[in-house]
Amino acid sequence: MSDPGNRFWATVAAQTAGVLLLFFIGIIFDVGKTCETIIENGVQTVFIISFMVFLGLVLGFVVAFIPAQNGGFNHPCVNRALNTFLAVDIFFLTLLVCIEGGLTKSMFSPLFALIPIAHSAVEETGKTNRVIKIVAVVSGCTLLSAIVSILHARGMKFLFGLSFLPITDFSKFDPSRFVFALLFVSLISFFIFVLSKEIIKMPPSGTSLAPPTIGGDPTGTGSA
Repeated sequence: MSDPGNRFWATVAAQTAGVLLLFFIGIIFDVGKTCETIIENGVQTVFIISFMVFLGLVLGFVVAFIPAQNGGFNHPCVNRALNTFLAVDIFFLTLLVCIEGGLTKSMFSPLFALIPIAHSAVEETGKTNRVIKIVAVVSGCTLLSAIVSILHARGMKFLFGLSFLPITDFSKFDPSRFVFALLFVSLISFFIFVLSKEIIKMPPSGTSLAPPTIGGDPTGTGSA
């Protein structure tokens, strides 16, 4: 049976790594970028979405951590945090991929695969049905981003004609940085999954609210 405290901290660690990843990718294209307005707008969008995901991280942390002050973590409060992270991640990832030209043009496309994989790592034991639901939602978002790729290839300059959502194809304007960013996103995705699994396997935290540590109390009492 998965420990709720370990689930919480594994989820927070994965979400924090994801936020840092978004900011870092924005920095890759921001440092020494060209003066083209479309690139500047695209980089600003990455930073804005990174900040929104960070706010989602704070919200998810609060909705689980505050109730846990009375008696420690439990699965329902951890699920609230997890559901908050999933909703924020899926929405903003889909938006980010689409405004970069869709599935075949975005450096963040590998994260579509990471979300259900990372979710399965921190989900409650025996709750496979919830993982399947997330897989279905992410599959739909992936399909939407593929449609955007087709429309962009046919000349769509603004996402579904919305003038405030111009499409920035980083793979076209700066191919070398795009390849590096795509590789970095893929490698960090593997790291996030492994990090989550390692935290889940740590000794139970019991009623303690502190993050689990290797070599911690194996009894799960949270005592010294």
